[in-house]
Amino acid sequence: MGQRYKSATISLLAALALANNDETAYALDPKTGSIRWQYDGLGYSPALAPAVDRGVTSLLTADGAIVALRESDGAFIKRFELGLIGTYAAPVVGH
Repeated sequence: MGQRYKSATISLLAALALANNDETAYALDPKTGSIRWQYDGLGYSPALAPAVDRGVTSLLTADGAIVALRESDGAFIKRFELGLIGTYAAPVVGH
């Protein structure tokens, strides 16, 4: 990958790092640093650090959408269009 990362979130399964401006989310193995999975369909660059809760990784994108991915393998779950274009904030999740 050889890129600088904008943000990272640690979960029990992997360390998730987001590459700057390449519209891709990566999950890294915390022991080896190798890529566990990557998701190339964000559409826009991620805004800030993702939130991870109950097996779901949530990312806010620069076009104002939240993208939900399965934490274990990066599979797409859902995209929520919020219309918050240009918003740079980290999503917050909770019970």
